[in-house]
Amino acid sequence: MKNFRRKHKSNYESTNDFLKLAISDLTGNLTLLDTKISIIMATVGVMLGLVVACKSNILKAYYFYEDVCILKALFLFLSATYIVSIIITFVYGIKCIMIRFGKSKSSSLWFFQTEDYDGITEQNYIKRVKYMTDESIMKNLAVEVYKLNKINNRKMRTGKTTIILFAISCAVISALMIMVGISYLVV
Repeated sequence: MKNFRRKHKSNYESTNDFLKLAISDLTGNLTLLDTKISIIMATVGVMLGLVVACKSNILKAYYFYEDVCILKALFLFLSATYIVSIIITFVYGIKCIMIRFGKSKSSSLWFFQTEDYDGITEQNYIKRVKYMTDESIMKNLAVEVYKLNKINNRKMRTGKTTIILFAISCAVISALMIMVGISYLVV
């Protein structure tokens, strides 16, 4: 009987440690993804600022290509594509950073609504925490891992889209700047 209790206790400790490490890893991953997306959004802002600063050069290049219908159309297409890709990149970047909530069927004692937001009162919270058993603590940790994984899945999907859109905008602005550079080399 004692061996069973020891096994059960060590299983609880290893499960508890597993859940705590999973929460730590997921939290670190979410923070890293938010940082990457923030860097991408800052880079897009800088690129957009450079384009605005070089607007006279871009306009000169447009006038250079206006006599050749295909090149003019390509120049306008690249410009429009760049503007659209920048806007969509910002939208997805902000969406990715704003994803903060995961839902589960179980109520959490980790992240919860307080009394000011139609949630649990302080006294009820303290009472619930005070009477938690090892099993309820483990269940609460498991619920948090589940919620963090839902957040992680949504952030990863949105972050991947943001990165793809950023790559597209970089490719488009590169092609556009090559056209601007060619117009300066020829003149």
